[in-house]
Amino acid sequence: MVAAATVTPPPGPGNSKSGKGGGVPGPPKPKTAAQIKATKEWQAGLWQKWPEENLWPVKMDVYEAAAYMWVSPDSIYSDLVQGRDGKAALQHQRVRGGYRIKRADLDVHGLVKGR
Repeated sequence: MVAAATVTPPPGPGNSKSGKGGGVPGPPKPKTAAQIKATKEWQAGLWQKWPEENLWPVKMDVYEAAAYMWVSPDSIYSDLVQGRDGKAALQHQRVRGGYRIKRADLDVHGLVKGR
């Protein structure tokens, strides 16, 4: 009688005995547009493009608004959420699933520091 040979799969993602994924890591994942736009370097690049407040667009998306205010996009998103009174802390419009914010509303919402 011949014993059946057991075949062990080569180590790779999800194949290690420890169950922790082991193996050779793959190439790093490319950053998404949202991850790139959330960086301080991207915000600084916008201030180089529009060095004065009056040169910024009249209506901005969340990432441009965050760069204008020098805050994270998450801070802008949290101000767009409606409170119990049914109003958001920051006036905005929904356009095709995104948000558009007027520069005048950003100026009323908070002062731009250091500019």
